[in-house]
Amino acid sequence: MHSYKLIIFDVDGTLLPDDYILRKDTIQAMHNIQKLGYRVSLATGRYFESVEPYVKALGIADSEKLILGNGTIIHDLKTHQEEILSSVPLDIAQRIMQDSLQTSLDTHIFMPHNQYYIATMAPIPEEGLALHGDRFLGRMQQANELKQAPLKIALSGDKQMRNKLRNQWESNPNLNSIIRCYDSGQDFLEVSEKHTSKGNALTKLLQKSNLSHDDVIAVGNAENDLEMIREAGVGLYIEEPSSVLTNITKYHIPKPENHGIEKFYQMLVSQKLP
Repeated sequence: MHSYKLIIFDVDGTLLPDDYILRKDTIQAMHNIQKLGYRVSLATGRYFESVEPYVKALGIADSEKLILGNGTIIHDLKTHQEEILSSVPLDIAQRIMQDSLQTSLDTHIFMPHNQYYIATMAPIPEEGLALHGDRFLGRMQQANELKQAPLKIALSGDKQMRNKLRNQWESNPNLNSIIRCYDSGQDFLEVSEKHTSKGNALTKLLQKSNLSHDDVIAVGNAENDLEMIREAGVGLYIEEPSSVLTNITKYHIPKPENHGIEKFYQMLVSQKLP
């Protein structure tokens, strides 16, 4: 087995089950993985205040750096300094908002410093700590209320409507050359700057940590994890009926509610990875 140094995990759907509550066996397995000598970090669509409780519960070392906002930020746990890697141009973000406001979808506009807006008056969907830890700036009902380029935009609600907007934006060359659309878990369609991804952020993080891609194991469950798993020395996906990750790696573990991280730990102990 290759001597991997860093294991980077997605959070929602990988470490957290559908109820957003960390299982005791997941916490224990993560501590056991670190006792084996592996460094551990997170790559998530969340921002710091909403992921901080999980960082503490999992015992992630202060010396590590996190990938936040699906690759828009690298957060240093020691200094709490954040490097913003990308944002959606303001005029494009306003266009995305204008289109989404004509639907029943809830639109979440994520800004620097753990701040966000919501477009429309719809209630915030329950996500455990996903949004509650961030700083809510207010609600917007018109696209021109947005005055600063956001880090990313996330849309929740009817999946058919989300797919319709995605197809509309991806078929528009003026938009498709500037933004990328991707599913983040089961509930969100996200829009970021074209070259934003957990994979590109991972490359940046490794440069800061004096590591190579071959030193990394990446674990994720959704389309927003695709580039990260592709870039890592070895990747694993969480077993899902329609996982888009099955063509990238043959290695997989069960969902967290089915003791997936505990089984991953056993794979490391028994050296079942290349």
